[in-house]
Amino acid sequence: MYTTLMAGIAGSLVPVLLFAQPPRKKITRAADVPQFQYSIKGSVEDLVQSEEAFRPLAAEMRKNVESILRDYDVEDASTKRGLVGVLASLDLVEGRDDDARRRLAEIKALEEKPAAKALSGLISGAILEARRDVHDRNSPAYRQAVYAAVKRTLDGLPFDVIQNDLKSIRASVEVMTAPLVIGQIRSRRAGSARIWRTRFPTSARC
Repeated sequence: MYTTLMAGIAGSLVPVLLFAQPPRKKITRAADVPQFQYSIKGSVEDLVQSEEAFRPLAAEMRKNVESILRDYDVEDASTKRGLVGVLASLDLVEGRDDDARRRLAEIKALEEKPAAKALSGLISGAILEARRDVHDRNSPAYRQAVYAAVKRTLDGLPFDVIQNDLKSIRASVEVMTAPLVIGQIRSRRAGSARIWRTRFPTSARC
């Protein structure tokens, strides 16, 4: 009898609890994404090259991106891809491979153009595949495994569909160097203060 009574009370409360939830704020364009500030200890080079220096920043970034996806209704697909892409990148860096695969699949599902969908997760997916077979990530065998995984994926795609996007990805990879990344991070610091201001990326090329 007690169980039946409690079940009835709980059942009557469900509609109230559901309708009492305030509507989430909407994000319909990139400019709607909240901007965050981060304190950076040490040099930018330390941040890029030291896992110990990067870990606290990564934790803050993860917390903030997750809060956006939890508290906002992100209607713009490109913006959502960018936010999920940040989490996928953090998963990749932190060795959370299963989470990274799940997020890459989510990003691919959000892609609207055939070429972008086909190439989505090309590099990150190859890295994840290589990790399953080669544990030493500094070895020539690991680099060869990544290359082989990329080639296998590309061999199965229609070149006439992906060629323009593929050229764009190649151009980006060719110019992406450590000094360039460091320069980009420096450009987001507020003057001479060790504060990094950012609005998270609104597109994802993983």
